[in-house]
Amino acid sequence: MDRDGIVVDWSPGAETIFGWSKREAIGARLSRLIIPERFRAAHDAGLSRFATTGQGGAFIGKTMEIVAIDREGSEFPIEITISMESAPEGPRFRTVVRRAEQVS
Repeated sequence: MDRDGIVVDWSPGAETIFGWSKREAIGARLSRLIIPERFRAAHDAGLSRFATTGQGGAFIGKTMEIVAIDREGSEFPIEITISMESAPEGPRFRTVVRRAEQVS
């Protein structure tokens, strides 16, 4: 995603995990596609903080387990690692995601 939270690329793996096609995802707000509504304000606040300070925050470069949603709104755990890179259009947040093993 870009610094505004807009999806700029979407892999076949993301299509499988989240249920959105590349055509549907690119140009959409990432938070509306994969983040449960109760966590979206915190995500948006982090993007605003980045826009103000230029710093990516505590999540950059660390693998974490969080809850995501798929196209149907079903929640499931994922492991996500976020990195930040420079692009001619501005900063990009690249992620590596996999469904986490559910612990019972």
